[in-house]
Amino acid sequence: MKRFVRRCGAVAIGAAVLAAGIGYVTGRIPLRPAPALFALAAAVAYVLAMVGPDLRPSHDPVRWFTTEQRAGARARAGGQCEYTAWGRRCERPSQEIDHFIPWSRGGATSLANAVCACRKHNQRKGGRMPSTFEAFGLFWRRRRYFTDQANRWPGEQFRRGRRREEQCR
Repeated sequence: MKRFVRRCGAVAIGAAVLAAGIGYVTGRIPLRPAPALFALAAAVAYVLAMVGPDLRPSHDPVRWFTTEQRAGARARAGGQCEYTAWGRRCERPSQEIDHFIPWSRGGATSLANAVCACRKHNQRKGGRMPSTFEAFGLFWRRRRYFTDQANRWPGEQFRRGRRREEQCR
């Protein structure tokens, strides 16, 4: 409840200062420019400080894949890199297990988000968020080597409040 009241107060202050700034710009409220702009900047900073932490993605508390998850991902991909090289599946062996949705962008450390990659493709992707086109391409390639029961769509966002055992599956 406190957080809600603080947010409402921050929004009210921001709206009042914004109205004062608009009044200054239109000439209806005789304010000096420095105090009006300072008050506007302070209100915006206050609102962003109150709302900002909830806008950032929540991170999975576990950063690294477990040995079982690595073995499962490699067995699922046949020990080969899952990314493409010149329109075909890369033929190099998988040296690393990659988060398809990067951990830094809120990706889960789970088997659904694990992708086998050679070192070159893992470093090339880095912390970049893959496009829908890339996800669909990987989904389409996985039909050749995934079993029918397995989830072929790559990527999973971390959801706060889920038990760790559910994330590991």
